[in-house]
Amino acid sequence: MNISTDASTDDEPTQNAAQKKLEAAALLFPELSSQLRLLSAYVTTLQESLTRVEALAEANAAGSSTLDELIGEVTNLNDLELALITRQDAAESAQQELGTMLRSAAASHQETLVHLVENFGRLDETMVAFGGRMDQGSAAVQNNIADLTRGFARIDETLVALGERLDQSNVTIQTRITDLTRGFARVDETLVALGDRLDRAIGIIAARLDALDHNMVQGFEIGRSTLWEVQAALAAQMKELPQALVDAGVGVGGGGGQSDDGVPVGEMIFPRAARDDVVTLDLAQEVGRFGLKIAEHTNAATSQVLELLPGRDLSAMGRNSPELRNLDWAPYISLSAIRVAHTLDAVERFAPRKAKVLDFGAYFGNFSIAMAHAGHQVDALDAYGGAFSGALEPFAEIMRTAGVNVIDVADVGYDLMRFGEGHYDVVLFMGAIEHVPHTPRQTLEAITRVLKRGGVLVLDTPNLGYVYNRKKFISGKTVFPPIEHQFEAEPPFFGHHREYLPDEIRWMLKRVGHEVLDERYFNYSGYGMSKLRGEHLALWRLTDEHPQLRELIFTVSRRPA
Repeated sequence: MNISTDASTDDEPTQNAAQKKLEAAALLFPELSSQLRLLSAYVTTLQESLTRVEALAEANAAGSSTLDELIGEVTNLNDLELALITRQDAAESAQQELGTMLRSAAASHQETLVHLVENFGRLDETMVAFGGRMDQGSAAVQNNIADLTRGFARIDETLVALGERLDQSNVTIQTRITDLTRGFARVDETLVALGDRLDRAIGIIAARLDALDHNMVQGFEIGRSTLWEVQAALAAQMKELPQALVDAGVGVGGGGGQSDDGVPVGEMIFPRAARDDVVTLDLAQEVGRFGLKIAEHTNAATSQVLELLPGRDLSAMGRNSPELRNLDWAPYISLSAIRVAHTLDAVERFAPRKAKVLDFGAYFGNFSIAMAHAGHQVDALDAYGGAFSGALEPFAEIMRTAGVNVIDVADVGYDLMRFGEGHYDVVLFMGAIEHVPHTPRQTLEAITRVLKRGGVLVLDTPNLGYVYNRKKFISGKTVFPPIEHQFEAEPPFFGHHREYLPDEIRWMLKRVGHEVLDERYFNYSGYGMSKLRGEHLALWRLTDEHPQLRELIFTVSRRPA
């Protein structure tokens, strides 16, 4: 291979020279062709001139042509002949030069062929030498193959020996498997026998447990009956305790075992209902008693708010009111349907149709949406952008969709100075007065100012005199939320600053010049229990007898005309 490459390199100058000569010869072909075409043209022209000369000569002989024309054509003929001779000489010269160049190129190619023949000779020698080396390599390969064959033969022998050892091992393993199978069979027999013994033992234990359970059930029934009898007897005796203490000169409450507002203290301390006495509470039925239209508006607004609650991040509301952290809002919204129904009923009774309403402290918007559904023009006011950090914005959006005008309190102020005097027919102040710090006077005066003459304020608030609050206080417990909620809050604190008694709400309304048109007390969170029994049932019935013990205070008051 190397020889062939070297020979090729040696022949390159000769080959290049021959190639260049051929290229130069090729360049002469166009010139030679051009000369030949010119010669052909001259020959044609010469033939035409000769023809005319002959014609002129015949004409001259006939006397029909002048001697001058004949002389002119002859002269022209001589010129063409000279030009033809010149072109012929040039063509012959080009032909000779081309012949010379072709012979030179042929000589160069001949030298190249000679060099190629020599190179092929050297290549043959190299191939012969390479063939010799291949023969030697083939012999070595044959030897290696022979060695491999002998190695494979030894491997075959080893594999045969290994197979024999594996056969022996398989026999041994099979023998051991047989022994294990017999052992497992014996274990199975033992387990079966043990299972039979366990079944008999379990049967004996079950029989004894049945007897024990029967005895326990009988004992429990006897104990429960005895407990109820003891509780009834104790309650009957304790019911007379307040009066007994009064008779003994100790005295409880305002006299005769009653509080100042006429509630029997003993029945709050020891509430009792019969063992089998159960009352079912129905939230839908309670809302439905206000009529079909009010129920429809209430349920629609409640459902719209509830649909937005799942997965909603309301943690921002807990910064200023820690008791709201991780609060499940769904029960609060659902049970507040009773409050919404009372509010729609009051507005229907005491306000004009299509009234202009301000929902002051609109929160989730369930009251505002219900009012809009009822055909009123509603402004919803609360801290939607500031204190709540936008947590309630989705609820503000559904209010807007319902036609409610949503206003941030930061744009108005708690003094409502943005609104002119006599701007609204109705102001709703639902579950809000207890959140007012310092004094509620300024807020009530601001509400009065924005009400039209004869406009109404609808207000509800937790009743400090709620029966469960009184029971807590008698037991020495606070009636307010845990102190850590207020203590750990970021100021300003948005929780309950003060809760009120019914006569306190009535006094404040009159103080700002209102006429109280309607005053109601009702329970609503109790509807979260589907059934009432025992202590809860007894306290519920006590609120039936004494309305001032109920959970909420609800009032409707009018600004004087």
